[in-house]
Amino acid sequence: MPIADADRKRIVQAIRSYIARERISRGEFAERTKLGKSTVDKLVVGLFSEKTILQIESQLKISLIGGGGTGETAAEDLGRYTREETQNYVGDYVFARPSFHEDGLIHAFHMEVAWDREAAALLVREAARGKQTPLQFGKIYIPRASMHIFILSNEHGWLKKVILSQLDVYKRMKGIMLTMGHAFGNL
Repeated sequence: MPIADADRKRIVQAIRSYIARERISRGEFAERTKLGKSTVDKLVVGLFSEKTILQIESQLKISLIGGGGTGETAAEDLGRYTREETQNYVGDYVFARPSFHEDGLIHAFHMEVAWDREAAALLVREAARGKQTPLQFGKIYIPRASMHIFILSNEHGWLKKVILSQLDVYKRMKGIMLTMGHAFGNL
């Protein structure tokens, strides 16, 4: 069965997003998928067969055919990312920042990133301490073609914005926290 033009465009966009998100060359994509470089060059302009797409899905463990919007896509204002393409962000993290009050003191927060079906977005929450509800939480914004992700949280009207680089090969992100919740937090 031939691949429809709309599906073909969606697949090309998903592959381009994968290459950009992983910060790899077409040659490295060819190595990961066990495809020839010329096949990858054709692939990114929309010239491919269903067999090629099935091989990519098998090698990369992603879904490209039939993976259209089934409620697993974030809203337009969040970046319209899909659950599938942001799976590499799901997990536990340690957020570290210098103390606002004491020199040389670093605060660390155990944070969890997970897909929330109700919000249809990636959410970040401070890991619960016992029966206590999470203290910090926010939505993750991932604009298309950006090399950064953004976390915005609103706690009793106090906004916190975190700008992070995308994941590197060591599963680390570096960034800056802009907070309006603490008068000295921005210094």
